[in-house]
Order: sequence, then C-alpha cells, then structure tokens
Amino acid sequence: MGVGSYKVRRKLIMDRKNKRKKQKAVSLLWVAVLVISTIFQYQPAKASAGNPYPQTYSDEEGYHPGNCTWQVWEEAYTRLGIQLPGWGNAGGWCSRARAEGYTVVDYTNGAIPPDNCIIEWSGHVAWVLSADSVGANIREGNIKLNGAYQAVHEQWWSWEQLRRYRGNPTGFIILNGIPVTPVPSVSFADFNQNGVWDTNAEMYTKVMNPNREAISAVGCYLYDANGALVKSYTESCSYNLSYINYNCNINNDMKYTLMPGTTYKFELFAVVGGKEYKDVMRSFTTTGSSDQENPVITDVSVYDLTETGYKVRCKASDNVGVVKVQFPTWTDANGQDDIQAEWWNNVAASGEKDSDGYYVYEVKISDHNNELGIYHTHIYAYDKVGNSVYVMAPDVTVESVIQSEVTPEPVPDITPEPVPDITPEPVPDITPEPVPNITPEPVPDITPEPIPNITPIPGYNYDDDDWDTSVTKHKLIKKPGKVVNVKIKTSGKKCAKVTWGKVKCNDGYQIQYSLKKSFSGKKTITDYGKSTYIYGKSKKTYYIRVRAVNWGYISQTKLGYKYGSWSAIKKIKLK
Repeated sequence: MGVGSYKVRRKLIMDRKNKRKKQKAVSLLWVAVLVISTIFQYQPAKASAGNPYPQTYSDEEGYHPGNCTWQVWEEAYTRLGIQLPGWGNAGGWCSRARAEGYTVVDYTNGAIPPDNCIIEWSGHVAWVLSADSVGANIREGNIKLNGAYQAVHEQWWSWEQLRRYRGNPTGFIILNGIPVTPVPSVSFADFNQNGVWDTNAEMYTKVMNPNREAISAVGCYLYDANGALVKSYTESCSYNLSYINYNCNINNDMKYTLMPGTTYKFELFAVVGGKEYKDVMRSFTTTGSSDQENPVITDVSVYDLTETGYKVRCKASDNVGVVKVQFPTWTDANGQDDIQAEWWNNVAASGEKDSDGYYVYEVKISDHNNELGIYHTHIYAYDKVGNSVYVMAPDVTVESVIQSEVTPEPVPDITPEPVPDITPEPVPDITPEPVPNITPEPVPDITPEPIPNITPIPGYNYDDDDWDTSVTKHKLIKKPGKVVNVKIKTSGKKCAKVTWGKVKCNDGYQIQYSLKKSFSGKKTITDYGKSTYIYGKSKKTYYIRVRAVNWGYISQTKLGYKYGSWSAIKKIKLK
C-alpha cells in the first residue's frame, strides 16, 4: 500500500499497546540516551549545493541511509569550504586526486595524518577528524554496525583495529596543506647487553621497520676505545617484517676474541631498502685483566742427582708478578699414571723460590713408583691474571737406583781392662802331628760391577762433571686413547658444562663445539681437567666432541703433538 498504509497500521498497533508501554517509557529513554552517547546517528540533512554524490541509495543489499562519498564531500565543504570535484566511486580517489594536483600521501605503517583530511581504503573513503600515533577519530557514512548500515558514524579507532578489520589504507588526501608526519623509516629499540665476559660479549636490538621494506642484512662495527675500527661484520638476511630481533655474539658471529679488561665501542646496523641504518654508538668493558703478557722462564737446569732423585730449577719473571711455578713430572713407563694429580693447582708440583731467585723443585723417584727409564719435567709459570707459559726441562734417564758411597762408621777408642797376672799351668810336651803340604786354591780376580749412572741430556751445565753425558735416546709419544663418557648439561643461560672420562695423556684435552654437525665454523678450547664450560647463543643447538692430546718426541729429533680419536658427538640446546 506504500508509506501511508504502513504509518496507519503502525499507529493502530501503537494505540492498542500504549497503556502497556507507558511504564517502560522512562527505561527506553535512558537506553536511547546511552546508545546516542556511544554511537552518533546522523539525521539526514539537506545536501550542500554542488555535492555530486547521492546521499542515500539502494542496491542488492537493500537500502543505504548514507553514502561514504557524499559524507566526505560534505565534510570538506562544511569544515574547510572546499568543493571537491567528482572523483567517482571510492577506491580511486587517491589516484584521481594526485592526477589533479592534490597532495596525496601513500599510507605507511605508523604515519600520522593531519586533522581534517581524507583517508581511503579499497572501496571506501572517510574523514579524519584528528589522529595520533595510536589511532584516529573517523567520521564516515554508510558504515555497517551491528548488521545495519548507518547514515553517518563517528568513532575513535586504533590503527591496529583499522588494519585488522579493513586492511591497510591506500593513503591520505591532504586538503589544507598540512603534510602527513612520516614515521622514521628504520629505527632501533629495546637494546640489551646480553653479556660481557673476559674475551666475549653479546648484544641485542630490535630493528624497527614500519614500512615493511626489504631487510637484506644486519651487522656490527666494532671499535677500540679510541674509535678505530677493529672489525666489521655483516650477516645477510631477507625479511619484509615490521621488525626483527638481532643478536650479535662477538666470538661466534664476528669470529673475534676480545682482550680481557678492555673497553670497546660498537654500532649495530641494518640494511633496509638498500640503505644502511646505524644504531647509536655504545660501549662495554670486558671482565678480567687487560694484561696479556706471559711470564718468562729462563736459566733452566737439572742438578744434584742422587740415589733418591734430582732437582730442577729455573727463574721466572712477569710484568705483573709470578704467583706460582709448577713442575709436572712423569715417566715414560706406564704413561702418565705417576704425574701429580691436578698438577696445575697441586702444591706437590709447586716449586719453592730460594734466596737466589730460583724456583726449585725436587723430583723424588719414590713419588713415581721407583720407576726406571726416562723422566720428563715440564715447567709452567703463572702470573697474577692467569697468563701462563711453559718450557720443558731436560729429560733424565734413571737406569737403576744409584748406589751411594759408604763411609765407615768411626771406631771409638776403647781402654782395655787391666789383665791380672796369671801363672800358667805347666804344659805337657806333645809331639805334633805331621802337617800335610796343601797347595792353596788360586784366588780369582774379581772385577767390581760398574755403578749405573743417571744420564743427563747433553748441552746442559751440571754441577758434577763426573756424570755420563752420552746422548739419550728419547722414547716416542703414542697416540692417546679415545675419550669416552662425554656428558653435557646446561649451566645457566647460554652456557653448558661438558665433562668426560679421563684417559692417559700429557697435554690435556681439546673440546670443539659448533652449530653444525659437520663442525664447520667450530670453536676449539683446551682444558687440562675433566670438565669445562662452553658459551653460545640462546635457544640454539650445539654439537660437542672431545679428544685427548699428547705432547713430546714424535721422532728422535722432533717435538710435536699426537691426538686421540674424537669422542662420540653430543648435542645440547642452550637456554
């Protein structure tokens, strides 16, 4: 029947229900007030003269009481006095406005548009009343809320909400000459110094990339305290994200070992869109001491060879002071079964400093199971900050226990007791028996057995010139056995403890670890005990292996190393 019939029927229904609804009138009024306070429903007004767009329209979805293009044209006219040209359907306004000389700024994540400008999405335009870095007050026509299209709607939206529900805007059309405030294209945030050690450091930063340009590389410039470049490092990557996390480990990534107790400066950087961006310059100081000068060992000699052993002495000096000199000693027989336990800290292997400035150590054969053969002594000197150096003392060959000369005990003078006079008994005459002639047995000449000597190495000055100085034949070292029972467990953040079973060797153990099972890019450390610690990147899996090392004569004229087979490979993921 049309609109008139609808109104008559509506009136009759309301008349019949009028009495029942009177008591609800006040409640309905409050609901209406609350709704209006939340969502402003625009009441259609007469269009401004010259608006080329329909205020309302109908399509397959039904009746639309508003129109986004009509509403934006009205906002520009009523607020700024600008009569926009007809740019057709929403979705092409930015390109048409740019073609006609208007200022158009393409959208970038984080950009802040000025007040009173046009924002466009694909198929929709709206009016920006105000905006900041968090969000914007938007006024727009023909927006669908709660299942119904609104004539006009005004609301504050966060940029995150707008992107989530509508996608990224196309851009902004600036009508009053105020430009869009651009967000910095690349910046750095949340810096953290993850750790600083004696010879290593690790830094973290977040590379902010709001425009989602191509991030092709990250890296670090490392400088000394005066700003001179020490080393640069670049790591290629490929990201189009709004941000990435970047960790830089000096040892593992830059393949550089820092000096203890030393100050360094650095700049983290990223290459974005083909351009290099640097973070601010920062600095750190490594732990430990900056002293890297090793002690010096001189005047090594072997002397005072006796039936119980011999003595070794040397002089040791250092720029910051020597704290100890150790004399690990062992024999060729049965490997190093007789070396002092943990000799690097054992006072039983320490030399004592005498009044002449020598560090003296006495080697006792009884401390080495009275073993015969070649005795080896190495000399290690340590300074106050842990620097060390070692040399080899000359080998000594023990062929047997040395016999010492026996000095007869002095015979005390004895005064004889007085002998009393005795009258002898008379002796009867006795005819002696005839004595047969006896030819004595010849006494053989006896040549005494030579006393074996301890043979020192030629070329060294010994106190006793009577010792044999013939050339010693060296016993060649053997390849040590394979290390077994390797175990590893995490020990705090970015750290793990490695332990292994002891094998017979004289120069400690090599420990290798790497991010790759092939051990490319490996890091190797040496330890003389049965455990050590490794440091790496958080949340990364490392592969570890261990082998034993022997040092000594590999031929009669050459010193060198022999290595045992690598242990079974273990792996662990660091915290």
